[in-house]
Amino acid sequence: MSFSYTANPLTSTVDAVRIELGDTIVSQHEMEDEEILYAYGKEGSVVKAAARCCEILAAKYAKKDGFRGGTIQSEKTSISGKYRMQAKLLRARGITANSFVMPALSITTKDESVANTDIPQPHFSRKQFNHPEAENVDPDSESDARIVGGT
Repeated sequence: MSFSYTANPLTSTVDAVRIELGDTIVSQHEMEDEEILYAYGKEGSVVKAAARCCEILAAKYAKKDGFRGGTIQSEKTSISGKYRMQAKLLRARGITANSFVMPALSITTKDESVANTDIPQPHFSRKQFNHPEAENVDPDSESDARIVGGT
């Protein structure tokens, strides 16, 4: 196992994760380079890898034995809880637009869905609240007559 820190997170993934963890001091390091690279390989981003590392460290400290009811046990539990909280914060920061998958339908698929009577139809349409007698509304326009699914 090894430790490296070059203080250059722009070119080193390990350095970038270490900065997020605050694990940059050689004599006090918590994670080995190989563990960080494993987390990065599983997560695919620096912030998410740092969150996984915090989760690993929380499990490590939660498992450590100490004196029951003594200060050592409560100290280890406190460290574990802090790493869990940091993991939650990092996970929240790691949420991006790419974290979500939004299904989409083509116009053709929407038209086929409208034509299929076995599929429940939406109870709404675009401009459904426009009154045909209101000003500047063309009741024969295609956009008013068309039923559109989710939006």
